[in-house]
Amino acid sequence: MTAADLEALKVIGSGLRSLENEDARERAKLARLGKVAMESFLKNWNPIGKTPQDLKVILGKPKEEESDFLLYAFDNGSYASLYQFVIRDGRVAELLRPKSE
Repeated sequence: MTAADLEALKVIGSGLRSLENEDARERAKLARLGKVAMESFLKNWNPIGKTPQDLKVILGKPKEEESDFLLYAFDNGSYASLYQFVIRDGRVAELLRPKSE
């Protein structure tokens, strides 16, 4: 991974943890920046064919995990942008993005 990818992953991680911040403005900022970083990262990194474990190593713990999907959320407390990685036969088969909650 490049230095830019590693920096994007840090921003993504902060965005995924945005609800941990008590300040509403900071939550919104972290969620927005995380979503932008995720879109940029996904232009260079294709998740299709990766395993759920690959995703967890790269993106961290998902908001929700079932046998057929992993869900990552950039949540500011009022709304969330959701990235759902659909799992079939133990691999990412599809990415539904961004969904809103």
